[in-house]
Amino acid sequence: MWLINATITDQSVELAEEYIEYQKKKVSASNVTLMFGHLLIDMGEYEKAQKYFEIVLCDWSNEKEVACAYNDIGHAFRLKGEHCRALDNYQKSVDLHMTAAHPRLVCASKILNEIGVTHSEMKEYERACFYFTRALKLYEKCLPETHLDVAAALFGLGTAYLDRGENEKAMDYLKRAQKIYLSLLPYNHPNVATTLVNIGNAHYKNEQYDEATECYIKA
Repeated sequence: MWLINATITDQSVELAEEYIEYQKKKVSASNVTLMFGHLLIDMGEYEKAQKYFEIVLCDWSNEKEVACAYNDIGHAFRLKGEHCRALDNYQKSVDLHMTAAHPRLVCASKILNEIGVTHSEMKEYERACFYFTRALKLYEKCLPETHLDVAAALFGLGTAYLDRGENEKAMDYLKRAQKIYLSLLPYNHPNVATTLVNIGNAHYKNEQYDEATECYIKA
């Protein structure tokens, strides 16, 4: 049995109800038990989310569920800025997904992408590129090449190369990500705008100021 202390207000009840309705559309991709922790994450309550996921982890024995819990614990640690602990939990999750009787490649790829993001936040851009590339290679085995998750890995690679000063490589990956985003998302979606800004940054670093300005205006 889990005991969760929370202060309830009319506004928090309304927000929780809206969140649950939204999450019902994603239930097939996410364990319902983890939903409360995801709500805490979205509310910025990273410490509480971490502790909740750790309680869930202690209660579970199913290997797939344990892998999901490790991933969410890692995500909470990353958002708290505790990157080494995030990486430790992410790796445990990847290992469980990859060593399953039927390896869960999509799940493992998503977490490899998160590991790449974590290394980018630690300014370890070479390691970030390594993990984004691993994620991409796994996605090639299990997803269509125009999938949003593929775009996320391409975007991660692009931004990591940009931070390394490899502007041409950055431009290539960012434009590939943008092509996917534009084919699947509305033009005013944040992912489209963020990618445009980074393409603009690559142009700016190449002293292509007109092209950079055009990207910034579009974003």
